[in-house]
Amino acid sequence: MAAVKQYVDLMAKDKVIPVGNAEYAQNQSVSDFAKGKTAMLMWQSASANLKSQGMSESSYGIAPIPVQSGTPGTGAQTNSMVAGINLAVFKNTNNLDGSTKFVKFMTSDAEQKILNTAYSSIPPVKTAQEDTAFNTPANAVLKDTLAKSAAALPQVADESQFETAVGTAVKDLFADAAAGRAVTTASVKAELQRPSSRCRRSESTVTSTVTPEAAVRKDSSATAAPGPRRRRTDRIRRIGLPYLLLLPALILELLVHLVPMVIGIVMSFKELTQFYIRDWGTAPWSGFDNYKVSVDFSAPVGKALLHSFFVTVVFTLLSVAFCWLLGTVTAIYMQDNFRGRGFLRALFLIPYALPVYAAVITWVFMFQHDNGLVNHVLHDQLHITSKPSFWLIGDNSFYALLIVHVWKGWPFAFLIVMAGLQNIPRELYEAASIDGAGMLQQIRRITLPSLRPVNQVLVLVLFLWTFNDFNTPYVLFGRSAPEAADLISVHIYQASFVTWNFGTGSAMSVLLLLFLLVVTGVYLVVTSRGRKAANG
Repeated sequence: MAAVKQYVDLMAKDKVIPVGNAEYAQNQSVSDFAKGKTAMLMWQSASANLKSQGMSESSYGIAPIPVQSGTPGTGAQTNSMVAGINLAVFKNTNNLDGSTKFVKFMTSDAEQKILNTAYSSIPPVKTAQEDTAFNTPANAVLKDTLAKSAAALPQVADESQFETAVGTAVKDLFADAAAGRAVTTASVKAELQRPSSRCRRSESTVTSTVTPEAAVRKDSSATAAPGPRRRRTDRIRRIGLPYLLLLPALILELLVHLVPMVIGIVMSFKELTQFYIRDWGTAPWSGFDNYKVSVDFSAPVGKALLHSFFVTVVFTLLSVAFCWLLGTVTAIYMQDNFRGRGFLRALFLIPYALPVYAAVITWVFMFQHDNGLVNHVLHDQLHITSKPSFWLIGDNSFYALLIVHVWKGWPFAFLIVMAGLQNIPRELYEAASIDGAGMLQQIRRITLPSLRPVNQVLVLVLFLWTFNDFNTPYVLFGRSAPEAADLISVHIYQASFVTWNFGTGSAMSVLLLLFLLVVTGVYLVVTSRGRKAANG
């Protein structure tokens, strides 16, 4: 806790790090340093990354990170760690000779030079360290630091999950510091202990019939009736042709959806972690343990999943409501003839036609804290906010995600409603107008009732698409979404592919599938009864 707080205090207390850096993603800090936007970069072996940004080694200097002495300044002056990736060969391996040769190859001087040059690291093989490629100024500082002020990395159980949990906590704490909220020992402790599924759990067809009369078309001009064999052949052709045409789509559906779905269900009953990726069929069966962990809302994993579920429900309801409202209002307005209507129709469909990644990345730049268009307009031009807001971290991330998703999704509602409006006879509106009905009465009495079948399908499709949306939050926030925008799709991804806990992630996916099936079934039953009541 002390180490995390000291690190976050570089922004919260010491003001060494600009608050805008809280939104940094991936290698943005390296890019800003190479472009001269920042004066200092805290990085381990950044030479290769800086070189990829077009910065030569003569353009910067390298020094060990200074140790904060504190009061009175005694103790081990540690500012780095010694760590690496181990290669191990099990005694009972099926290919001991091949495994041994592979280890010798990986630890050879030639391969060590290739690997460590690419990663700007120091070879663990002493003879490889003597190569001139590792006598650069950067490596000289790194060697000196590792020899004089580095400590061995402690052995941590489930190290990858530990990294994810601590990294996510640090990211959220930087968001608090950037927003001006106090970062205390208690808040650091609470954030590190915050329930999260990123921590690996402890070990605790409709058939159709054709009558003979329908299957054989009688031709009055024929001189003789076809025989029984000919009739059977014609019947087979007529019945089988539709299924033959559907066969390619059925095969693709089977391969793309049904087979992975069955595999995912099987995986949910296995203790499938990174240790069984090579042959996941050998993973031990866990029964319903993964499901029990996922729905145990008193435990960390269950609490995190429940929180993500509620966030997703609220996000979906708001997004569907705004998409439907904007699409319906715009489609009704666009029914009237006026100059430029065709241009506006095409313009409104651009967000829906754009590739998701291109569209969302554009919004990422617009939501930037320091240089984003949104803060420039709201704060610099209109003076609506007292200071620039953070949109990609903290509580505002939910609103940023909602804005992007509505902007991207409402043209689909507009397109569907506009198509449905074409089937409403104009005579109905003319008769209502003669009877003295105003625009709002016409919409209420004619437009909305006529659009009911269209809206029933539209709302269901929007609900399913929004609830399952992964691309938008992933591109907007990266692999780890803020707590306020932790949609269940990204949550399941983190549980599966970040912590390599595929069994628990698969169980969450199955639970999500069951929930959507129940909601869809109830919705179809309710709307079907409403339609029968309206017709009866």
